[in-house]
Amino acid sequence: MYKILSIDGGGIKGIAPASLLANIEERTNKKLIDYFDLIVGTSTGGIIALGLGLGFSAREILSLYLDNGDKIFKKQFFLKSLFGARGPVYDSSALQTLLTEKFKGKLLGQSKIRLVIPSFDIVNNTVCMFKTSHHPRLQMDYTMQAEDVALSTAAAPYFFPPHKTIEDRFLVDGGMFANNPTLVGVVEGLSLLEWPKEEIRVLSLGCTEETPEYSKLAGKKSGLLHWRLGLIDLAFNSQGSYSLGAAKLLLDDRSNNKILRISSVLSKGDVALDDIRQSKKLAGIGQENARQNLEKIQSIFLAEKAAPFIPCHAL
Repeated sequence: MYKILSIDGGGIKGIAPASLLANIEERTNKKLIDYFDLIVGTSTGGIIALGLGLGFSAREILSLYLDNGDKIFKKQFFLKSLFGARGPVYDSSALQTLLTEKFKGKLLGQSKIRLVIPSFDIVNNTVCMFKTSHHPRLQMDYTMQAEDVALSTAAAPYFFPPHKTIEDRFLVDGGMFANNPTLVGVVEGLSLLEWPKEEIRVLSLGCTEETPEYSKLAGKKSGLLHWRLGLIDLAFNSQGSYSLGAAKLLLDDRSNNKILRISSVLSKGDVALDDIRQSKKLAGIGQENARQNLEKIQSIFLAEKAAPFIPCHAL
């Protein structure tokens, strides 16, 4: 069996899946990267994926969010940002400092598990997938610094400025096209890795979801004033729904037993992606999700260790 871990984007709401994973590791006394064959993560999910791949425990990654959320999401001087109208709401330098301290110059190619981290190149107008060297033709990304990859996938427009890599590329949040990267992982497994669809299982973790309000606009002649931020919600929700649906079709998952999706649904406005005041609540949500799904996760994903990952190109 080939097992994929997929982690959504969602800013500070990444605490929820990080907490779930931390509780699973501690309850089972098992290191997750020993049991999965591939991790795909977008934005905050990409940071979690990189941390796991580089050998950090899920608890260490969770602590990074809980201890430093107020530094990452510290609003800039009012006149400089003007609520995001004149510039990004947050300066990415605090996040960069934290990642530099955490990853200590480690490279993507030092991951102990296959990784795929989505981002988007706004100059070349192209999708960018940062990958470990798990196929002979993947000859470049694995030499990149892990912090560079993390900052690229997490540079959410409006919230953070585009990230300029050391190769002078300008990249933004992979959530622009793959906030839920489940489909990205399934396509990687079926195409590049040539895994049989019958043998693929996916643990797909969301960063919580909200009950959408745009349904109230049905039957109305609505303009931009009515839609407001509902357009963003619509884009993310429709992408996430498509990602799961297409992944199920590709895996021929008619019995709904190949993809385990875990993501709590909250009321509108309960937790914003930069709302650090809700950190403890998010950690509690992750802990409860771990409690409810522990037995299922153990039986499907943690029964047997994955084969050791041997990169095609050595550093």
